Amino acid sequence: MVTVLIAVDDGDRSLNRTAEIDQRLMALQKAIAADPVTSTGDSVTCLAASQVGQAWQDADPDAILCPLTLDVSADLDFPGQSIYARCRDVDGLRRWVADTWGHSTGTGTIQVPIVWTARGPLYAEAIAPVHEVDIQGSDRPTMPYLQPLHLSDRQRQSLYRLGGNLLRSLSAPPAVYMLQVAILADDLVFDRLWPFPTEAAIASVGCQTPDLFTAHWRSLTQRSVVDVAIATPVTYGVLKAASV
Repeated sequence: MVTVLIAVDDGDRSLNRTAEIDQRLMALQKAIAADPVTSTGDSVTCLAASQVGQAWQDADPDAILCPLTLDVSADLDFPGQSIYARCRDVDGLRRWVADTWGHSTGTGTIQVPIVWTARGPLYAEAIAPVHEVDIQGSDRPTMPYLQPLHLSDRQRQSLYRLGGNLLRSLSAPPAVYMLQVAILADDLVFDRLWPFPTEAAIASVGCQTPDLFTAHWRSLTQRSVVDVAIATPVTYGVLKAASV
């Protein structure tokens, strides 16, 4: 049995037992419970970021810390400590990306999931807010984000190159990362990097195998993710003309 500590923002409604549980937390807990290798029963604990330090210090050596927030203490000693610090410094990371690879930087809403494994990256299909895309397919999305987002081969290669270079340069440990960008007609605008599945990753549940929360859990427990695939047939999004 493995002890798992999941850290969320201090104000997260999931900390209130009378409130509706956060969808990300629910998806991660489901992934952990469904794992036949590391079934954890009642050992999964959700804590506010400000409470994690002491709990992590008191945890057994085999415990796994899974922050779904960047607001963990800078001196919290866990495998993702360094990359969480770099991801918190949004302005600094933007400057570094611009100086190192010459990309434009600014605000974006498209997220490209990268399953970063010991053998290299697996690039999942991009995710976009539903209101920013034209829907192709008969099924209407019921969530605020949609996966997959249709991209050209050129756009994909630019995204994959940036994501791979960035994670290699940051010596990223295995996990699911979300590369947040804007895609313009002839430019890729870097916004930020998330070191965990964000709210947008909920779009992968029921759409992608394995979903991003299952892939994240497998990565944190040092097990391989061989592939990520979208189920077919599928409803997909195309960026509206004003967005490209």
